[in-house]
Amino acid sequence: INANVLARLVLLAGRLLLAPRAASLRLVRVSDEDATYLFIWLRRLGEVPIYAFFAVEAVRLLGIPDAAADGLLHVVGLLLMLMAIVFVLQNRAAVATWLRGEGREGVAFQTLRARIADIWHVLAALYIAGAFVAWALEIEGGFEFVLRATVLTLVILLAARLLLAGLRRGVERLFSLNADMAHRFPGLEQRANRYLPILERTATVVVFTVAGFAVLEAWGIESFLWLDTEFGRRVTGSVLIVALLVVAAVLIWEMVDAAITRYLSGAGGPGSAVGPRARTLLP
Repeated sequence: INANVLARLVLLAGRLLLAPRAASLRLVRVSDEDATYLFIWLRRLGEVPIYAFFAVEAVRLLGIPDAAADGLLHVVGLLLMLMAIVFVLQNRAAVATWLRGEGREGVAFQTLRARIADIWHVLAALYIAGAFVAWALEIEGGFEFVLRATVLTLVILLAARLLLAGLRRGVERLFSLNADMAHRFPGLEQRANRYLPILERTATVVVFTVAGFAVLEAWGIESFLWLDTEFGRRVTGSVLIVALLVVAAVLIWEMVDAAITRYLSGAGGPGSAVGPRARTLLP
């Protein structure tokens, strides 16, 4: 009864998220074919360990030695590991395409994403095998550490994605002008939007860099420790000073550019202090 209830709960969660037979109710943006495929694999990866675990516990209660029961559990764990690796390999190309993205980021960031896309399946298979080894060998605190670090990694990456989406919407709203401002200053919105892709790429790099350091911390690597050193303080201070100087230079440049544009745009008009030929200086 317990096994059946847990399996039904897993299938219920899968139907709520994927809704393989009702695309309008689907919470995850995938096609009908992908939703059915993911639901089938969720059913496999959910029912196999649940029913196998309770079956082993049942035969344990019937008097099978504990060593034999533990051996059966290890066989089930090995089967589950192989199934997970097969699932990773089946989705190697699709996930690699998703990881490469649409090419809107900078060259360096796009190259990094391409490298990760080429080897992600190897890293995933090693992770699955490592988790199985930590569980099978009963390394003290090993499996719990892997599970906790995995959950923290997922939470950190999800928070980074949500934060980045919020920042992008905020920047787009900040750089958008109402109809009155756009009419009074025709070129202002176009001039401001030149910096929108730069700000988006900068925010992406900063957010995912911090998220990467946080992920390393979750896996026991003290990545933030170098910030307390003299070298770390010098680097962070220099980066902040350079960023402030760049922002100040851009603001000064845009103010001077706007003043020149406004001055030369009136060339040739009544009472203009400059001649019509001054318009050639505007570009």
